[in-house]
Amino acid sequence: MHRILLILAAVAALPLSADERIERLMETPWRPGVGDDGPSRGVPVLRVGNDPSCDFTASPSINGLQQAIDAAASDANGAAETEIRLANTGQYVNRRFFINDLADQTVRLVGGFVNCASAGPTGARTVLDRGTASAGPVLLIDQVASLENVFLENLELRGGSGSAGGGMEIRNNNFVIATDVRTTQNSASSGGGIAVGDTNDGTQTLLWLLGDSDVTANTATAFGGGISCSGAQASMVIDTDVSVSGNSTAISGGGLSVRSGCVADVYASFPDGIYENSAGTGGGIAASNGGRVNVVGGEQGFFGFGDADRRTTVDGNTATENGGGLFVTGAGTLVRMTDAVLRVNRADDDGDGDGSGGGAWVGSMARLEIDRTLDDEACHSVVRCSDVAGNSAVQGGGIFVRGNGTEVDVRQTWFTLNSASDSGAALYSTLAGGELPPDSVDVYLEGNVFTGHPMAGNAEVVTLNFGNDARLVYNTFAGNADSEFDSAVFLNTSNNVDFFGNLVAESPGRVFSGIWGSPSFPNIGSAACVVAHEIASLPPGSTDSVAADAMLDGGLRPTGVSPAVDFCDAATYPILEPDLENLPRGVDTAGVTNGLGPFDLGALEFRGTIDGGEVAFIDLLVEMNEGDPARTLLLRRTGAAQGEARIRVQTVAGSAMPGSDFAPIDTVVTWADGDNLPKSVVLGLVDDGVGEDRERLTIQLSIDGGTGTLGAPSTLPVTIYDDDAGVFADGFEGPGSL
Repeated sequence: MHRILLILAAVAALPLSADERIERLMETPWRPGVGDDGPSRGVPVLRVGNDPSCDFTASPSINGLQQAIDAAASDANGAAETEIRLANTGQYVNRRFFINDLADQTVRLVGGFVNCASAGPTGARTVLDRGTASAGPVLLIDQVASLENVFLENLELRGGSGSAGGGMEIRNNNFVIATDVRTTQNSASSGGGIAVGDTNDGTQTLLWLLGDSDVTANTATAFGGGISCSGAQASMVIDTDVSVSGNSTAISGGGLSVRSGCVADVYASFPDGIYENSAGTGGGIAASNGGRVNVVGGEQGFFGFGDADRRTTVDGNTATENGGGLFVTGAGTLVRMTDAVLRVNRADDDGDGDGSGGGAWVGSMARLEIDRTLDDEACHSVVRCSDVAGNSAVQGGGIFVRGNGTEVDVRQTWFTLNSASDSGAALYSTLAGGELPPDSVDVYLEGNVFTGHPMAGNAEVVTLNFGNDARLVYNTFAGNADSEFDSAVFLNTSNNVDFFGNLVAESPGRVFSGIWGSPSFPNIGSAACVVAHEIASLPPGSTDSVAADAMLDGGLRPTGVSPAVDFCDAATYPILEPDLENLPRGVDTAGVTNGLGPFDLGALEFRGTIDGGEVAFIDLLVEMNEGDPARTLLLRRTGAAQGEARIRVQTVAGSAMPGSDFAPIDTVVTWADGDNLPKSVVLGLVDDGVGEDRERLTIQLSIDGGTGTLGAPSTLPVTIYDDDAGVFADGFEGPGSL
């Protein structure tokens, strides 16, 4: 990661405006192209337009803006920074503009001035339109000897065309910050709207898109209909309120193409974001050949990127081949999504057998990571922090994974309403053609919810087609299957599957469909700590699993009476994450007897309390004659009756002694979940035929486990009166004496 993004480790207290971000940039110890003393006071201002107050005239016959840029680049004033103000009285049509060697200058191009006498930009964006000028980008920020700064504000770049960057091309060694800049209706081979390029010459090339900037309605014939970023030291930031929308390319990366080592950090959030773009592959974003994309919602670094109350969105994009939202390919390529939405993207089958990965297509040794948040940052949503929702394709409605060495690691994510007309509504994974075991695809799924997937084709949520090394840990499958032929996971051949701590609340429906053993390419599996309606389809030799109703609430969390509560332990399988709410695993619920340990199954730990009601004696006291028959004593359970209540009943000797005066009691009385009927124990006396004074004992209740608590009375006093001849010293005899 380049130095400027490492600074983001510091956390801002509140979201920052674009101006505040720029001010912080200028105050940091490292500032691209700015001296340690910061920009000088009294920055020279050059005014461009077509009214008497202008320093340079912008007219059909005079290119005043280029004259102003050249004057700033010449460093005639000896200043570290020059501001160029563009008045809307000028004409900037049928022109191209070049910012070349700035001689260590910082140049600001600020549009939106009503006229050259205006003190501030209060008008509409100033439009720079290539029109009939020679082919190429509207604005070319060219290669220079050292890193230099260019600020663009309140501009619209349109009508450009060329090989790279129809609206704007940024070459090596420049740092461009664009605020409230629209790039629209441009075209190029790569980067229809904007192209950022660096040839790894030891100096960075950077682009920040801030404020209400948008890149829209641009086209490319190859890569990046909206934006293309390429090069080992190229990088870019797309901030919260920036839109990359309505762009298209025939090949790859309708909204954004990130290639050859470029690093892109995307914070753009709904109602903005990466949306409604289209391409052959990667309708929203395509990352390839070592490109790295971080799609981050809710993150607030030193420069205030992101918004704690919003998450980044990649939604409504379309691929005519593969990867409606994301296309991730090539060794060293990484896309990481946190607190982000991959939603309503589509990969269409255009008749060539493609149409895979509605949300994301990942292959050729690339890696996709989806997780809740980074470093325990706050999330915009308690549960649905990262979302893969409503995506569609022929195979792999949510995610499609292909090829040896390809890795998908998804944690703490909510999968819902994804669909595949063939198979793998949420996820489909397979080796590529010609690859054979021991080649494998690495799939890791932990702490996710899979729900609401409409079933079609082979009718499964997750398809492990061929050659997968798959680990599914503490996931919840609920409300997907709709027939006895449906399953949570479908297996073809030659898969190695670990299945631990999962909840499968599909009724009717199976956990697995497919064959565990086959003559040539057998599936290998192990499973433990599973609750499902049926467990016969688990791998042979599976342990510590039960066939039962998972008893989930409306939020797919185990209720207090779910058999999944306090079912497993940490030793069964390594757990890497907290639960879906980012809260600790292994919460020991009071009143529940642990199975292997205190870990609840599925994506969410139960965190409530269980009300097992109160258990007490019905009688307040008992009086008996020594010769009476055995007495039945009743216990009642009042209030709620959640879970199993187990109460131990014991006699405690007083003056009456066990064996010689009464038959001792030491037993456990049990109420099942929902049972509140009275239970009984029997107290028997011993008639010893010896005259004696009255004797006493007590019967004591205590908790033996389960969910019940003790009510009153929990101690029952018992008095025994002698029935043998003689009058006792007190002159009374028996409980009925007067």
